[in-house]
Amino acid sequence: ETKHRGIGKTLENLIVAIRQIDSDNTYIYYLDALEPVPDILKKLQKNEQVKVVTSQKIRRARYFRSVLRSFKPFKPDAKDVDVFLQPDASLGIPTTVPTTVIFYDLIPLLFRKQEQARAKKSLQKNKSMVANEVYWTKYKKDLRQYKKAAAILSISNASKNDLIKHMPEIDAAKVGVMHLGVNTANTNKTSSEVSKYQPYIL
Repeated sequence: ETKHRGIGKTLENLIVAIRQIDSDNTYIYYLDALEPVPDILKKLQKNEQVKVVTSQKIRRARYFRSVLRSFKPFKPDAKDVDVFLQPDASLGIPTTVPTTVIFYDLIPLLFRKQEQARAKKSLQKNKSMVANEVYWTKYKKDLRQYKKAAAILSISNASKNDLIKHMPEIDAAKVGVMHLGVNTANTNKTSSEVSKYQPYIL
């Protein structure tokens, strides 16, 4: 579900980086039985394994899926792994093994009031407001997942500070910072090549 999102690219680049720096430890990649094998995992290194798991998708109507997870969180066996890396807290954070989760931002929380105001101005006001509340309910459940993590890797100091500020129940000592890497394939551009993409929006 994440292959077309930033999280998917983060995972892909992380696997590439791990392959470059570590050939001693064993890495197990868990794939959902209903999803195709990513290209990057079709050819494995000697210290890599792939295990197929069933996410137990719950087939419910659209709005129910917005509140209730469409799957049950995966529970890795402590006999298989020492540490489990969860790149997306909304997929659930297992407690059967020490789990490190990547934290990105609190955008839905920080811009909650603006989103509510936008929904009220919508042409389909009632529907938009209901959808907004449904999403918010699910988002709050996802946030509570972070309390289960043994460690949290924030992608920036700003995100780390937001998490600690807005979720004081999380132990700040277990929140670290791991900046996202840069894909060097996009950095060796000449000024004439880059200028094709104007205007720039930051």
